Amino acid sequence: MKKPPAKVVGNCRLQEEAVEGVGCIFLDPPRQSLGEKLIFLHGGAFTSGPVICHWGMLSRVCEKTGIPAVMVDYGLVPENPFPDGLNDVIGVYRALRREGSADRIYLMGDSSGGGLALSAVLALKDGKEKLPEKLGLLSPWLDLTLSHSEIENIRQYDQLLTREDLVEAGRVYADGHDPAYYLLSPINGDFIGIPPTLVLVGTHEIFLCDCRRFKEKAISAGAALTYQEWEGMFHDWMALTPAMREANQAVDVIVDFLNRPAGQPQAPAAS
Repeated sequence: MKKPPAKVVGNCRLQEEAVEGVGCIFLDPPRQSLGEKLIFLHGGAFTSGPVICHWGMLSRVCEKTGIPAVMVDYGLVPENPFPDGLNDVIGVYRALRREGSADRIYLMGDSSGGGLALSAVLALKDGKEKLPEKLGLLSPWLDLTLSHSEIENIRQYDQLLTREDLVEAGRVYADGHDPAYYLLSPINGDFIGIPPTLVLVGTHEIFLCDCRRFKEKAISAGAALTYQEWEGMFHDWMALTPAMREANQAVDVIVDFLNRPAGQPQAPAAS
């Protein structure tokens, strides 16, 4: 894991600790909400760890909500292809559940970490285990195949991601498994019974098509969904807080989602 430059990020104290043999960094805000934890899964196409923007965004979410967070150093390719990273995430989640059985645990990730978060929920659901109380998907990569026909119409606007590079990264991560398998491409999963879910996606990223597909499937499955498309925004823009106005606004949406009592109506979509 690419660690932050100090033992403090923003106003959050950092502590390294292995959980079930998986490296984790715990972020503790100065004002802590008891009985809540946020597990965060960084993006990086399954090949690289978190960057400084991840730490900045996560620390601001912790400070604004008071919820302590855990950044999971799940296994990356080429040394740890599927299902190693998924098993790491599930192992950490189970351990935190055992440690605080009454705690509310939220699972959130960006980009490939967002897809991994949804895959973890599907795997836990398969095992009839207690699911996270909330799920956050930030610019999530939900289909390793990137086969949606509408991607061709959107890719011209995406200046950060290329279909070809992502498909190759997905092939390496899948390690011989069918990349369309629902624990690799969670868009192909069954969403009945998933927890209340937040999705933030920009209209200028090639993941938009699959996020729209997820929206349709999740609503059909009866999921409590807060879904927002941000006009003109690029992949993972929300990580550019505090420098970018739209990133700060997206962080506020994340904070509202985490703070919102169960059953409360979703915030209006971004315009």
